[in-house]
Amino acid sequence: MQRTLGIGVIGLGNAGGRHARALARGEVPGARLEFVCDPKPERRVGYGVPVAADPAEMLGRPNVDAVIVATPHPAHLTAARLALRAGRHVLVEKPLGVLAADCDALLAEHARLGPGAPLFGVVHDYRAEPRFRWLGALLRRGELGRIERVVWQATDFFRTEAYYAESDWRGTFAGEGGGILVNQAPHLLDLLVHWFGMPRRVLGICRFGRYHSIEVEDDVTAHLEFGAGFSALVVLGTGEAPGTSRLEISGDRGRVVLEGRELAFHKNREPASLYRRREATGRPAVDVERMVFPPSEPTGVALVRNFVAAVRGEARLLSPAEQARSAVELANAITWSSLLERPLELPIDVEGFRRVHADLVRHGTRRAESG
Repeated sequence: MQRTLGIGVIGLGNAGGRHARALARGEVPGARLEFVCDPKPERRVGYGVPVAADPAEMLGRPNVDAVIVATPHPAHLTAARLALRAGRHVLVEKPLGVLAADCDALLAEHARLGPGAPLFGVVHDYRAEPRFRWLGALLRRGELGRIERVVWQATDFFRTEAYYAESDWRGTFAGEGGGILVNQAPHLLDLLVHWFGMPRRVLGICRFGRYHSIEVEDDVTAHLEFGAGFSALVVLGTGEAPGTSRLEISGDRGRVVLEGRELAFHKNREPASLYRRREATGRPAVDVERMVFPPSEPTGVALVRNFVAAVRGEARLLSPAEQARSAVELANAITWSSLLERPLELPIDVEGFRRVHADLVRHGTRRAESG
């Protein structure tokens, strides 16, 4: 019988606190909470385990086998690097990092550790959600045929002014790294790349502080062109109420619409491409399958369970860090395209965007470099 895995949590804000409480309550089989780390003393109370402000103290404990990193976004990679160098398995809250260039540096270091390297994953919740796993399986089976178009409207990430005011790092390029593209949208961007690969061209339209007194983007529209010949339209926002959660994927053999947790699969009885070549009028007959998915587990719990199972050799890691890197580059590309007011080809010059982002940190959107 394998021993129970000891987990330490770095960062005890909203996400880190949830993970620590789930571990402390025994909600993750095969693991227990061993240590928590946060610079704010008031956050470290109530977990019943040793505490520290400095992650180095936690990483010196032999009973800490793995670490969950839930610091503010710009510190994700720094904390992950410390833990990996200490030989600990690491699960990082999304996003993997703020800049693709920084992600590349740590991923290269991790790769050099070879086959015996600690596991390195990212909390991309959507990969574990039943509704998205069902869609992924449908796409892998090719039941939609050739993909024609994707439209994903996610304007239900409503946030108040108080949300940004509760933490001094939120809503700033220096403290958070960006807005909706690095906070709420990484799960969505990750799935798009996971399902369809990286787009070849991106046009981003970001509005900074449209709804809130913040300097980062809280309203985004992005047009993504994929090499297979189809495009995706992504609409994101944190200021609309009630907002919309709607994903539509259209293919030659039909269409899937996921609105909230309600899914409709419209199946053409024959491919549209065959029908339009043969018939003079009309359209293919359609059968409709409908289903409703139950509410998901609390945010991140399924990914933590998967991470623990993967470390114990009982499962495959659902969201490895090397795959999560692509969502970071896509977010960087959308932001840069918006600043330049023109489309960008991918892959982007990640070092060039590093300079642009540094300028955003110093001056905001008033004077971002073109790179």
